[in-house]
Amino acid sequence: MASLPILKKWLAIWPSHFPVAVEMRHESWFTSPNAVQEWSEVFENAGVGAVITDVAGRRDVCHGVVTTGFAMIRFVGNALDGALHPTDFTRMDAWAERWHTWRKKGLNSVYFFAHQPDNLLAPELVRYLGGKFTQEDGILMPTPVPQTTGGQQISLFN
Repeated sequence: MASLPILKKWLAIWPSHFPVAVEMRHESWFTSPNAVQEWSEVFENAGVGAVITDVAGRRDVCHGVVTTGFAMIRFVGNALDGALHPTDFTRMDAWAERWHTWRKKGLNSVYFFAHQPDNLLAPELVRYLGGKFTQEDGILMPTPVPQTTGGQQISLFN
């Protein structure tokens, strides 16, 4: 938290017409009882988004704080032997429910950055999550459809 004044100073000079979200990853941003409240108030006052990081090994960074008119989630999957891990589906189901709740409260912009350790399964992860969003809210989400072209670079969208 010693860096909060420096971050606050930087956010004060960030051009307001360029939306920005900051990811708090160092554990010191979460250790004191008021830490999240302190930096989230700074973000809210500056109109800055807080990246919510969903990674299985660090639940503190999955804080769920929305400080501006959009939410940004960085989802790190747990690929296991070339397949999505069962916990990936559980966590994505929870995000679909949370998104549904946020939409009811008026939040209409969510940026979801999904990746896997090798990123080969990221399209599958996004297809599943897009299907959940469609199921929960009836929103038709464009999702990647891998197309193989005889050894050529694949295309994610038709």
